Amino acid sequence: MRKLLFPILMILMTFASCDYAPGIPAGIGVTNQPPAAYVDSISPTEASLGETVSFIGHGTDPDGIVVAYRWRSSIDGDLSTFASFDTSSLSAGVHTIYLKVQDDSGDWSEEVQSDITISGEAVAAPVINSFGANPGSVTSGESSVLSWDISGATAVTIDQGIGNVPLTGTRAVSPVTTTTYVLTATNEADSVTARARVTVSAATPPVGLPIINSFTANPGSIMAGGSSILSWAVSNAQTVMITYDGSVASVGSVGSAAASPVATTTYTLTATNAAGSVTATVQLIVSVAPPPSLPVINSFAANPGSITLGASSTLSWNTSGATIVSINQGIGIVALAGIGVVSPAATTTYTLTATNAAGSTTATVQVVVSGGGGGGDPLEGALFNEVNARRANPSTCNPPPTGPARAPLVRNSYLDQLARNHSQYVAGGGTPHDGFASRFSAAQA
Repeated sequence: MRKLLFPILMILMTFASCDYAPGIPAGIGVTNQPPAAYVDSISPTEASLGETVSFIGHGTDPDGIVVAYRWRSSIDGDLSTFASFDTSSLSAGVHTIYLKVQDDSGDWSEEVQSDITISGEAVAAPVINSFGANPGSVTSGESSVLSWDISGATAVTIDQGIGNVPLTGTRAVSPVTTTTYVLTATNEADSVTARARVTVSAATPPVGLPIINSFTANPGSIMAGGSSILSWAVSNAQTVMITYDGSVASVGSVGSAAASPVATTTYTLTATNAAGSVTATVQLIVSVAPPPSLPVINSFAANPGSITLGASSTLSWNTSGATIVSINQGIGIVALAGIGVVSPAATTTYTLTATNAAGSTTATVQVVVSGGGGGGDPLEGALFNEVNARRANPSTCNPPPTGPARAPLVRNSYLDQLARNHSQYVAGGGTPHDGFASRFSAAQA
């Protein structure tokens, strides 16, 4: 009777839409639905021994969740408890791969399966035949050479910023401190490493005397008041000193300085270290400028030196070493060399003065002037006077010329020669005649 009442009670509760019946334990009469497992992929399905194989799967549960996975091989047994995994440890042969999943009620699904073939021999880990540094110890600033030889690797790297390298090779390195280099060789089976250490020590202290590479004065000779540049370059020295005329200056190993001694001076450079001292000298010659000399008048002349009144002469001059050149007679300051035309009314002496800081030098030249009817042969002067009188009063001429009176003639060398010829003619017994006067007048018409 009791067995019959229980099903009836459950039916009544269902139709009454009740979720709970007092006194009936929860879950009684509810059946769990099992989960289902699925192999999504096995890649590759044919692989070499030691090659990595990837497994991907999942599970579902209609009335709960999947909480556990179990992969196994027909050859190697249990493989993994994850939904997805990789492995390179499968044995050679044809494997049947099984996967099942468990739900949150503790029930396992049916196993699903897939096949994979593993062939060949296992891939061995890479082999580092050698890896070293030569030399293993260097002084700061020096280099060491890394060398290596690797077998069976698909990739080789060295740290400390070197990166990928070939299976066999060398690389120069110059670490500033002691450094360990790590080489990593990798293939599908494994990765292996090796180390090489380069020990770096401080540079060895300098040994031996200092070296004076150069010590010069440029220029080596100056005039008083001028300057020269002292330059020097010293190595392996702890102190460097320059001494001159009782003075001492401490300087750097490399440098330059201006020097302006008033007299010829010897400079001594001394470089010193723990091993001792070395010296070098340079002499700077100082010359005193000679006192200035008087200017030189190379030439001063008048051409022609004799002229008639109203005519001109050309003064010419050439001087050296002068700062000022002047000529008197109202001419004034002139160039160091030049020419000038003068027309003195009487015989004149011209004085050229050339001056500089040392003093003055002078030279003179005279221009002789002979003028009008007052000079030369008395007959010539008389003839000149006669001609000018007739020019002023043409009616006295025979025959008288036509036209008005004309200005008196200015005596010159041509007219003087005409008068001189006529005078000689008269002196020889000839008779003055108006024809000469006429030609004489025509010459200055």
